[in-house]
Amino acid sequence: MIKLKVYLTILVSVLILSQCSFDTKTKIWKNAANDNQFSISNDRVKQLIDLNPSDDNFDQKIEFKDQIQINNLESQKNIKWINQYLNSSNHIPNLFYNSGQTILSKSKKLSNLNKTEILRLNYKIPFLLLNDDKLVSYDNKGTIFIYSLNEKKKIFKYNFYHKAYKKYFKILNFTISEDNILVVTDNLGFVYAIDLNKYQIIWAKNIGIPLRSNVLIEKSQIFFSDENNNLYSISAINGENNWKLATTSSSLSSEFKNSLTINSDTNTLFFLTTSGEFYALNYEIKQIKWVINFKNPSNKLDIFYSTDPVVFKNQLFLSKDNNFISVENDTGRVLWSKNIKAKIVPKFTNQTVNIYTDSGNLVSLDYNNGNVIWSKKIFDDINDEFNITQKKVGEINDILILNGSIIMFSNNGYMIEYDTKGNIKKLSKIVKNIFSNIIVVDGNLFFLDKNIRLIKLS
Repeated sequence: MIKLKVYLTILVSVLILSQCSFDTKTKIWKNAANDNQFSISNDRVKQLIDLNPSDDNFDQKIEFKDQIQINNLESQKNIKWINQYLNSSNHIPNLFYNSGQTILSKSKKLSNLNKTEILRLNYKIPFLLLNDDKLVSYDNKGTIFIYSLNEKKKIFKYNFYHKAYKKYFKILNFTISEDNILVVTDNLGFVYAIDLNKYQIIWAKNIGIPLRSNVLIEKSQIFFSDENNNLYSISAINGENNWKLATTSSSLSSEFKNSLTINSDTNTLFFLTTSGEFYALNYEIKQIKWVINFKNPSNKLDIFYSTDPVVFKNQLFLSKDNNFISVENDTGRVLWSKNIKAKIVPKFTNQTVNIYTDSGNLVSLDYNNGNVIWSKKIFDDINDEFNITQKKVGEINDILILNGSIIMFSNNGYMIEYDTKGNIKKLSKIVKNIFSNIIVVDGNLFFLDKNIRLIKLS
């Protein structure tokens, strides 16, 4: 058995901050306005921790035991979807869904998205946002479009790019602020803000380096990072720089992009980089709380992979290569680890974390200790119960908790329902195909099909 070593360390040259000025070796950046610096407490410098996982991925079928108490879930009615994962914590709770499977509306083709180029670049499918009746998405020419649910048509289309940039394939990330400002970052290095009430651009700036992360807004700060793993904070009001933090860059490219998530209760920004470093930063007082290094520095050919971290009940949950890990928010202490490779960002009930694995299992763990409550091979269940093959169902590309049930969606348009005890309840062919994330607003499901038509399901 090969031991996976998770390095919970601080690079001392990086973190002696209280008295140093800007230096490329220290990788610490001052606030441009008032020379404030990031600081760190010495008790956050820790030694190696051995997780001792198995070399083999978890691939077992385990039945639910009746003596385990699973409480009923209370679903929430969601009225907007302003981040890729609904909110800045990346935690999508149990949502209310009208439980129907009728297509209420199907739009005309919304854009000329180049699906072939997306697949060639192994780029993830586009995501949708929805606020105040306005659904936002984009195409790979960089055109932002807004579709009105009430008027059932596109009401706004905007392309930021001049002729010199027209030929480049655009990868956009965006979020919507509470006051209805759309903030966009791209792989060319631009950041810009659009007022969705007035349909006009407010400000724009060029960072000068391709940007490679999701983008978040919290307390008038916009957070994002570039492909060299530099982390930025700029003003949501005018785009002016607040601060910049440089971290270790990665020389190897992978599917994983830098990932940001926020615990707004503690003003903590969590930053997971493509080099395998995981930072916890208090963005209000500019303090680095802790750093975990998930990569062995002696293995320079080790390509880092993870799911986007999720904040849930003072814990962080993520999949690092073949390991699913729980980390304590405040200290960075690894609470537990399982040899499970998550393929999709996990979803939670009151007691469990539910993971769709790389090997096609749906696994439910006790989020407090990582104990397996049940595990099912979903394509075996589908074949046994409904006599439908894995090839026909297609690839699972999204998972949600709806009305207390675990719902998975496939690219071939299937909806698969499990209860919280691991029993398969339903398999439905809802559309021909799905080509975006699934969002849930006012009890309805919204997504794009492969013809880039908006589908509203209820």
